Amino acid sequence: MRKASQNLSVLVVLLLTVTIHLCFSCPTSADPSGIEGVVLDELGAVIPDSSVRLISPESVRQTLTDQAGKFMFGDLPAGNYELQVLHLGFKPEIVNKLIVPANYTHPISITLHLAATGCPASMQFVSASYNPRSGKENLTGLVHDLFDGPLRGATVTLISQDAKRTYDKKAGPDGEFHFEGVVPGKYYLEVTAAGYSESDKLPIWIVRDNVTRLTPIYIQKKRESRVIICR
Repeated sequence: MRKASQNLSVLVVLLLTVTIHLCFSCPTSADPSGIEGVVLDELGAVIPDSSVRLISPESVRQTLTDQAGKFMFGDLPAGNYELQVLHLGFKPEIVNKLIVPANYTHPISITLHLAATGCPASMQFVSASYNPRSGKENLTGLVHDLFDGPLRGATVTLISQDAKRTYDKKAGPDGEFHFEGVVPGKYYLEVTAAGYSESDKLPIWIVRDNVTRLTPIYIQKKRESRVIICR
């Protein structure tokens, strides 16, 4: 009986030893996923104070590059993202379908190209800002005639990237439009109005945690004789 008890004690000790060994063999924590990078101009010089956005259907993360042109997003869920880099005087740069694996920090280098001079940046590019969302509104913006200001009655259409969802709104008296209840994801926005050329399809994001606010969208009459020259 004593021998059996001794054998049982030895077995318990062995099991504890194996259990402790296995626990020591397991990682105590996973390395967080992230993205780190640098923003440069065409000559390779760093560009500080560039606005960098990391977008997913859930939220928009935003930061500025430091004096060395560097930026970082940490503690990211693994998945697909879109990276947008903006700086006054440069064309926006967009990296689509940026894949961030689990437990990995993705390094990236972004080169910005000079924008055309002579025209306001607001007329060259439609830009978006993303503010914390407190109500049902997903998207808001303005439609302007290229020369004559706010355009009432223009139709603003959102088409999902997979073309499975479409939303339409009419611009109000001041050219304003508002969308509510849009399913989060990437969309293409286009503006149409009688007597006007159809706008280019503008890629935009609708996200769960933020409201997307667009700068004015300019469209031009089909037989408009006035032109704007950017030099």
